[in-house]
Amino acid sequence: YNQRGEAYYLDSKGNVMPLSDHYSARVVVASTPYEAKENDSIINHLNAKLFALANAINKDSFLFALTGQIAFDSAQEFSIIPRMGNFEIVLGDTSVLEDKFIRLRSFYKSALPQEGWEKYSTISLKYKHQVIATRKELANE
Repeated sequence: YNQRGEAYYLDSKGNVMPLSDHYSARVVVASTPYEAKENDSIINHLNAKLFALANAINKDSFLFALTGQIAFDSAQEFSIIPRMGNFEIVLGDTSVLEDKFIRLRSFYKSALPQEGWEKYSTISLKYKHQVIATRKELANE
C-alpha cells in the first residue's frame, strides 16, 4: 500500500502486478509513503529491496508467523510490525538480513520471556552486532 491507499502485488520476479478481483494471495502486507508509478527508479529500487525482505521472511517459518506488516518510512528504513505485541522491529536497510534475524530470534528467546511483550515500544536491529530495545516508559518520558 502506498500513501494514497493504492495496493499492488510484487510478482515472483519483483515486478509490480495489479490486484485481482478474483483472487487474494496470502502474502505479507507492506506499506510505503511513496506513490507507485511505473518505471519510477525510486519505486523500482524500493520494490527490489522489499522483494528481497519479503522473500527472506517467507522462507523462515518463525519470521513469517511473526510478521504482520512490513513498513517503509520516509527515512528509507524498513520495519516489521509483529502480529503479537504492540511494538515495532526496526531493520533499517535490508543489508545483512540473516544476521539481523539471528539477533531478533535471540532477543525473542532471552529478553521477551523475562520482560513480556508489553514492555517495549521498539526493537532496533539496524546497528551491527546490536539489539537496542526501547522500553515504553522510557519512550514516553
